[in-house]
Amino acid sequence: MRTPGLSSHVTLALSLAVFTAGCAPEPQNDRGFQVSGDAPGDGLETAQQAARVCADGPTVDGIDVSTYQGDIDWGRVAGSSVKYAIVRIGDGLGEDDHFEANWNGARNAGLIRGAYQFFRTLRDPQDMADIVIRKVGRLGPGDLPVVLDLEGASIQDQPGNVVAANARRWLQLVEAGTGKRPIIYTGFYVWRDQVGNPDFSEYPLWIAAYVNHCPDIPDAWNRWTFWQTSSTGRIPGIGGDVDTDVFNGDLAALQRLADGGGTPYGADFVAQSFPYASETIEMTVGQTLDGWFDLRNVGTETWGPNTRFAPTPRDQPGPFGPEGWLNETRISACPQATPPGEVCRFEVHLTAHAPGETTQYFGLVEEGRAWFSDPGQGGPRDDLLAVKIHVSPAPVLPDMAAPPTMPPAGPDGGAGGAMGAGGTPEVGGTPTPPDGPDADLRSDARPQFADVGANLNDPDALGSAPPVYALGDNRRQARLEGGCQHTPGSAPLWAFALLAGLSRRCRRGPRRAG
Repeated sequence: MRTPGLSSHVTLALSLAVFTAGCAPEPQNDRGFQVSGDAPGDGLETAQQAARVCADGPTVDGIDVSTYQGDIDWGRVAGSSVKYAIVRIGDGLGEDDHFEANWNGARNAGLIRGAYQFFRTLRDPQDMADIVIRKVGRLGPGDLPVVLDLEGASIQDQPGNVVAANARRWLQLVEAGTGKRPIIYTGFYVWRDQVGNPDFSEYPLWIAAYVNHCPDIPDAWNRWTFWQTSSTGRIPGIGGDVDTDVFNGDLAALQRLADGGGTPYGADFVAQSFPYASETIEMTVGQTLDGWFDLRNVGTETWGPNTRFAPTPRDQPGPFGPEGWLNETRISACPQATPPGEVCRFEVHLTAHAPGETTQYFGLVEEGRAWFSDPGQGGPRDDLLAVKIHVSPAPVLPDMAAPPTMPPAGPDGGAGGAMGAGGTPEVGGTPTPPDGPDADLRSDARPQFADVGANLNDPDALGSAPPVYALGDNRRQARLEGGCQHTPGSAPLWAFALLAGLSRRCRRGPRRAG
């Protein structure tokens, strides 16, 4: 097997002087990958070399195979320098007829094994992911994460944003189904020019470049995990050409990737009780909502009390806490040990404090170790989990402790103003007690708030009609607590007893989000 020499130096330094006229791109093959038959010069000959990245240190040899290699003698393969093999599941919705033999043969020969699927953008990502999950199941120790194979032929004339959206959907589905974060296989030019150079840096990179120098990698990544170095390698036990690869690390690092997936802390969204952020939740100042988020552990570490659900931006107080929270910057913790592959429910208590509209984002943090969105961890991003809330001011209720405001006296010492027909007040006027059969409705026959309060021991003072509450001009802002309205002040207890409907409302409590 021809394997280019690798040095341990880091990415080549770049200055503005490099970008001079006359730069020509590296040639490409029909798959959109870099190809070169010449050894690199001492200088930087092209602008693309700005992204040239070499291995961190030692590397490990491996191969990737498909049905085109036919029957393979895996015992002879394992006797070579090859330590791992990545076998093709199929092409789009098609399935390789050699997959099971290769998948089991590599494991039985003592090799670390992996699997990949050739991606087709005209196929449903869900349908392709279902094939992957059915073929490999829940990955275990010794199994590398599944690979998304995205080449020029994968794209099928689809625009870059469609390719990126379909690829991300596949990655999310396969991660949830297999328990390990997938790897992206692509070429520098494919990713930059055909996919649109999106940032998928949370996924390990397998770069394809058939060159005699370190490969160029897309902007979002700062290192590669695998490098496909050739499509014409020769390995004992395989008749004809085969793809050869190197892993960026030693054998122990490769084994760690196969045993755990390489990301200690990672979570996948499963469900939430709140409406998605595309809908707005209506709340009132003082109101509270209780809900939850269900997240699946897709990292290598078990969750527990130190796995916290938190508002983001990080370590800043959220506008809907801290009542019911652990503290100002942490909402809740995973209540039970949750090993990889299992789901934990994080309780979320939100209290509206001020009017306005807010989109509240959430993240996960393992206290004292890492945020799940840190580089090298498994997410989710700090801006992925969210609820959108519109908070209205609390309604204003009368201050029952304030003295009533009486109508001003008229010229004859009585109530001023004029009445229309039937005792109806005219616009701008103040009622005058009518004469005749409706005399029992005179204002002095229905005791005012202060009068009733002064005659609690006199049943006749109350009369048969309910008391009139003069609103007056002295009001205070009511406070809404958990859906119950209370009026500040020191009104007599009997006054609240008259408000039966309000009391029943308080007993019901707040409406919870779905």
